[in-house]
Amino acid sequence: MMSHARTASGPLGQDGLTAVQRALRDRGIQRGLTAGDELSRETLERCFGFVLHGQLTLTWHEDAKRSGIDLLLPGDWFGEHNLLLGAAPAALHLSANGFAQVLTVRADELRGLLQGELAPLREPLQRELSASLTERWMQLATRLHQRMHLGTDACVWAALHE
Repeated sequence: MMSHARTASGPLGQDGLTAVQRALRDRGIQRGLTAGDELSRETLERCFGFVLHGQLTLTWHEDAKRSGIDLLLPGDWFGEHNLLLGAAPAALHLSANGFAQVLTVRADELRGLLQGELAPLREPLQRELSASLTERWMQLATRLHQRMHLGTDACVWAALHE
């Protein structure tokens, strides 16, 4: 269903976080989730953040149909669109695959801080968020291409291998 090869635009610390993520730790709210818990609609529409511990599944819900988009691991960003575009697609959902801990930051508050006291983080943050979105779209495009052009046997084998 989902493959994952995390890329980071900066050096990772022992905690698996980038320097930008470590700098944002004191600006956000840490939330614990257990298996099956979803981040609230309000959080998905107003915040962005990253996974501290555990795994989250990013899904698209439309017309009573769920499609898996990505598996988020520690250090992975989510809600990038809220900071970059100011709006979240209503069909996106994030749920925990066991115990998980995330850090969320209100996008509107962070936009203001990035114009002032956190200005040195603005460029590195934009690079990390752009890399995150690019990687997610590339993985989605790869899976779509494979489903369209591989035979059923190859698709089943790939799912079993994963």
